[in-house]
Amino acid sequence: DVHELVEYVNRNDFDVVFTGSDVCLNLSRCKQGEELPIYWLHEDIEARKGFLAASADVARISDMSSTQIEKARNIMNSLDFFSARDHMTHELFSHLVEPSRDIQRLPDPVFTLPLKPRGVKSGIRHGKLKCGVNMSTSSFSLELLRKISPRFDLFSFNLNNSSVIPVTYYSHHEWVDTFSNMDFLITGSFHESILALKIGIPFICVDTSAKRIDSGNVASKTRSLLKDFDLEVRHFSEFIGSSVDEIETAIDSVLSSPQTEDLSERAQIYGEAYKTYVRENI
Repeated sequence: DVHELVEYVNRNDFDVVFTGSDVCLNLSRCKQGEELPIYWLHEDIEARKGFLAASADVARISDMSSTQIEKARNIMNSLDFFSARDHMTHELFSHLVEPSRDIQRLPDPVFTLPLKPRGVKSGIRHGKLKCGVNMSTSSFSLELLRKISPRFDLFSFNLNNSSVIPVTYYSHHEWVDTFSNMDFLITGSFHESILALKIGIPFICVDTSAKRIDSGNVASKTRSLLKDFDLEVRHFSEFIGSSVDEIETAIDSVLSSPQTEDLSERAQIYGEAYKTYVRENI
């Protein structure tokens, strides 16, 4: 209830209210078509308010009703600070804010996690390589697993398939403990991709859910992240015409030239940028 939220925030005299990260501005979160999700901070909130690395997922201005656009413009132009996490959200904001206001891109806060790069793996390997997998179950993902299983021991926490070894984790620390010894990672997860960048795991992104990709504009959360790191060639999806053979070729390419040290250094810079923005605005 937006009005209940506004009354609560104003009644408790908060100094600042911010939302952001992941897909909190996603239009699918609102129950009625003329409304906006509660994470869009109403202009009647009296505290300083803003968006920190906000994401609207694959929402476009064409997805919004005229009523939603008017409400969003009122909100955006009442914010004290705002920043977008990805290219798609930045594009959406550009239709909603006054031309005089700058729309800043801001990395996801997961970049700030204090994780050290694992270093380059060396030495002679015997047997199969280890590959972590996080994809939704589909005929495409199962075909991919079948194709690469002869060369990898496959580990997954969400795929129920005889070709994978099940694993479980509940925090980023456990994720690092589980996956830091992997030789490769195939994931559709935005935040796993960031963790892989930070600690130096060679990886590719495969979007296997139609809900997570804007096929018309060839855009998704993970593709936006990879674009920031000049790694768009590592993004794949059956919904943009990628094939299993194409992905297998990409795996070979990444393994032969993983660039892990350079990517980890850039990820560290992204984390510092987020912390600087928070200090300056909050």
